[in-house]
Amino acid sequence: MELTKRWRWLGIEFLVIALGVFSALAVDTWVEDRQNAKKEAIYRERLKADLERDVANMDAIIDYFRSVSAHGLMTLADLDGVKPLDDFQLMFAAFNAAEEWPFRTESSTYNDLQSTGGLSLLSDVQFRIDLADYHRVTETRQHLWDLPRVYRETARGIIPNKLQVAIHEACDASSGENPLSGPLSAIETSSAELEAATDPYTSPATAEGFCGLNPEDFELSRAVAEFRSNPDVARQLRFRVSEINVAIALFKGQRALANELLLRLAESD
Repeated sequence: MELTKRWRWLGIEFLVIALGVFSALAVDTWVEDRQNAKKEAIYRERLKADLERDVANMDAIIDYFRSVSAHGLMTLADLDGVKPLDDFQLMFAAFNAAEEWPFRTESSTYNDLQSTGGLSLLSDVQFRIDLADYHRVTETRQHLWDLPRVYRETARGIIPNKLQVAIHEACDASSGENPLSGPLSAIETSSAELEAATDPYTSPATAEGFCGLNPEDFELSRAVAEFRSNPDVARQLRFRVSEINVAIALFKGQRALANELLLRLAESD
């Protein structure tokens, strides 16, 4: 009888201890889950901000590259003898056809998640996979977004420095833009100029209002003669315009991926 009571008390003590352990583990798990949920919410907000900035940058870059391409086509129309430009128009268009906008995705949050092992905090496994693909695709396409520079080097080596400086100053080009988040130079043209530039083979080009510059302030005949007689310029520019159009298409695809990730973040809030 005494032995039975002893075993009974031992069994009760074991149950009390086991319940205490399990309760402590449950509380710890609950606390950890709440902490992880808070961390996930913070990371999701940071990812949202990064993706929204990517989309805004890509919207701006697409418009910017369209303008660069348009100036390239205007320049080619002159070089091909289809739509001749005056000296100032040609040099201005040739300068803007060489513009650049280096692009990098906002990856600080994703890199933080990777380096700290925090990707597991994102409860949606498929979202984690798609987020990784988004950044992987960016890296693989970087060489296509960084445009070939050979035309830029040729054109900027011919266009007089006086005009280049004037364009930078008049178009507010060298205003301290971060080269990782903004254009290296600004293109400022009126709607009429852009309309002419987008269809350079049929529309008349005009230099009026090109950042308010006065064509009479520049002596460009020697530079224009060198530019037109250079046997490599047209080929280099034609390749550059082609690469710009590829970059625009890829930016559109990347923007669609970013918008899809944003939509999924919003749906799961």
